[in-house]
Amino acid sequence: MPICCPSIRMSAQSECYMHYRASFYSFCMSRYCISKFFLNALFTLQVREATSNDAWGPSTTLMSEIADLTYNVVAYAEIMPIIWRRLEDSGRNWRHVYKSLVLLDYLVRTGSERVARECRERAWAIQGIADSFEFAESTEGQDHSAGVRERARALTALLRDDDRLRNERAKALKARERFAQNSSAVSAASLGVCAYQILTLFSLHCVNFHNVRLMT
Repeated sequence: MPICCPSIRMSAQSECYMHYRASFYSFCMSRYCISKFFLNALFTLQVREATSNDAWGPSTTLMSEIADLTYNVVAYAEIMPIIWRRLEDSGRNWRHVYKSLVLLDYLVRTGSERVARECRERAWAIQGIADSFEFAESTEGQDHSAGVRERARALTALLRDDDRLRNERAKALKARERFAQNSSAVSAASLGVCAYQILTLFSLHCVNFHNVRLMT
């Protein structure tokens, strides 16, 4: 019998807010014919930034943007495979694993219900990290594995508790509703940043293509 993800009924205002960013990317793709390559590259950059090897953790703003994108089918198909690949890393790339668990925990609470369903289907991967992840710095002797395993155990426990997951998602949706009440219109600055990121990727691609042609 398949395990169903606990669902929370959203208000129309909250649902509108949670889908506006994903809809913006779909709008760009359909109306302005921006290549799927550039949008996919943008999704990839956001997830890689959130799960990088940098010493600091992913920002709430960045994780919120990724959570919004999980409501878009195209973006979702790009985001999740990157996270699962990061979870397969080991050794000096332990931060990839740790930050991916942090990001997954956030997405399970605030993103599309598809995230929780997929995580339950692949719970064995998260449980494997909780049971056996090991890494210690050879030079400093610092053990980073305990924190990674604890994150994996916490996420596994959340996924297995229907009532708790339902309550956590309800809290997240209420928080987003309060935010949506203060944001009746789509932020021009936010859309401007998105457009700038896309145009930057387009420019870099054009420059690289031109350089390749000069070299051949």
